[in-house]
Amino acid sequence: MPYFYVVDDPALKRKLLDEYEKKLLDDNGIDYPALRKKLLDENGGPISDH
Repeated sequence: MPYFYVVDDPALKRKLLDEYEKKLLDDNGIDYPALRKKLLDENGGPISDH
């Protein structure tokens, strides 16, 4: 069974992305740079569509 976690802490998101970078890059169809940019919003705040 897969587990899912909701993470709001930008430092923790960055750490998790760094740890899983190789696995994400190895998966076909994952655009790692775009995923990282989306998850680590440049302003450090929540990502908004408006």
